[in-house]
Amino acid sequence: MTWILDSDVGRHVVVPAEGPVGGDAVGVAEDVRPRYGLLIAGNQRHAVTLSALREVPRGVLAIGDDLAEQAGFGNETRWRLEKADPVDLVRLQLELPTEKSVEGAARALGDAGLAGRVLWVPQPPEECWLEVDGVPHRVRALDSGGRTDVLARITERTVVEVFAPGVRGGVDIVILADTSGSMSIDDIVSPEGHYRRVTRMAALQQALIDLLEVRLRIDGRLSRVALAEFNHELRVSFPRGGGMAELDGSAPASVVNDFRTAVALLQPKRAGTDIGNALHEAAQLLYLHGVPDNDKLIVLVSDGAHWQPKGEQGTGEVVQAVQEPVSLMAHLHQNTGLRLHTIGISTQDMYRHWLTQTRQQSHPTSEPNHALLAHLVAVGGGDPSTIGGLDVLAGYFSGLGAGVSCGVRVGQGRRRSGGLSREAVRLLSAGNAHDQGRRAKLGADLAELAGRCNEHLVRVFGDSARLDYLQIDTTINRSILGDRSDERAFTELVRGLRCFRPRALPADVSGGLVAAHGRLCGFLDDLQRLGRNSPDYAEVGRLTGERLTGPGEAIVATVELLRTLLGQFAETLAEETRAATPAPAPQRFDVNGPTDTGDTTQDGPPPPPTFRFVE
Repeated sequence: MTWILDSDVGRHVVVPAEGPVGGDAVGVAEDVRPRYGLLIAGNQRHAVTLSALREVPRGVLAIGDDLAEQAGFGNETRWRLEKADPVDLVRLQLELPTEKSVEGAARALGDAGLAGRVLWVPQPPEECWLEVDGVPHRVRALDSGGRTDVLARITERTVVEVFAPGVRGGVDIVILADTSGSMSIDDIVSPEGHYRRVTRMAALQQALIDLLEVRLRIDGRLSRVALAEFNHELRVSFPRGGGMAELDGSAPASVVNDFRTAVALLQPKRAGTDIGNALHEAAQLLYLHGVPDNDKLIVLVSDGAHWQPKGEQGTGEVVQAVQEPVSLMAHLHQNTGLRLHTIGISTQDMYRHWLTQTRQQSHPTSEPNHALLAHLVAVGGGDPSTIGGLDVLAGYFSGLGAGVSCGVRVGQGRRRSGGLSREAVRLLSAGNAHDQGRRAKLGADLAELAGRCNEHLVRVFGDSARLDYLQIDTTINRSILGDRSDERAFTELVRGLRCFRPRALPADVSGGLVAAHGRLCGFLDDLQRLGRNSPDYAEVGRLTGERLTGPGEAIVATVELLRTLLGQFAETLAEETRAATPAPAPQRFDVNGPTDTGDTTQDGPPPPPTFRFVE
């Protein structure tokens, strides 16, 4: 694939997911031509559509906060954006992620407008997903012409179906509710009021009540449910006597009330989080009390706080996997067909906002950590983690197994209306502060080096050899310290840098000075040739030894190389100055101190002083 941009030569800015940047759309500079791309962050690959926007500077990737959260983007994330030519899909079957009717899901997908949407088709057995209106749908089957490791596009000719799992069969669910101490933190903003916060535990309880409401709308399916609370140990809260119980539209009122009571009694405890042990116990419940042939599902609801992977030494070892939850979940999914869904309570942004408001100090045991949840889902065959606060309510609790499918009307995708929000424009503009700091330092360095060069040039070659310092000062202030980074700014810089070209040197100078002078003048001459009118930034990049994508990067790279070459020229000038400076006249000394006799005929050290002794 053709490289467009990466974290080595560019930067990313996370902006609100709305307008032309959101979902699978990212913002790039307006001169970027490809329409589709593959965004690679770590081991993850995301199919994206590219929105060419005037507000996005060259060398910058504007990524919506929803995709940034999904891809795990941070300040130090290494990423790469590549051009990808999609293949057209012949057939696509999506799995229904919720308990809604298959007909309703098909209508919703049709209204969303799937034509033009893209997804990455990995090599088997890796699964792929398509997010529609914020809901990730697992791809059960597709026909991309037998090709994998490609970007695939839905067209109006693609046959799309939605598959409803578990409609004919049942699903047994064990809900794991995190009751560790970190769940007492009230960093979740309530939708009832901007300044009203609730605890992570309250958000968890609300999610469980919503799960109950979903289950009560289902009838005629033999399914069992258990609710277990866990911290460093696990305890079954529902049903009262342990095991599992049927919980659906035909369940007795006493059973429904028992579940509500169990949810209400969940309380955070002063204890850590042992997710590995919780998964092990949940698997035992499903094995001992689940209905044969039912789909088996674990729903993990946690803030994931204070978990660190122990490395790969336990991979494949079931005993060790109890301490290493990722290895355990992979073993359970591969060998028993058990699947895992997760809901992540709180986010890094919510937690940081809470710290600011309460003036609390951050602690690793309180910080939400959804990295483990993402790892578990990746190996456990479930839906990608739902992350957030009280907006996590309708999770994905449907099971697997036999189901029915329904065709989807493939309409044109909805165009993203409007431009970037004011907040997005502000964030993109603020992102230039780092580049402005680099340019300010480069300008100061060039001014100092030009002064040093002039000092030596005047000493050795006379006043006529000096650089035009007034023009240098003008170029630095106008073209280097300015805040413009467009193509016109680069061409103006190239023209202005001619003032750094020294005059021709006399023939009797040293070879080192000739070489330094030649490198500096050669660079400036090549730059004049490449920087006229419409610059070729690839050629400028080869000249500077950098990969450049636009004028902003070209300005910095050009001035950095000029600083290096001008510094080398100043050093060799200093050596020439020392060689051309005459040695000082020798001095004669007497006992009363040194006296400059002006006599230049005496060489060697002064004679020893003579002393007269008085009796």
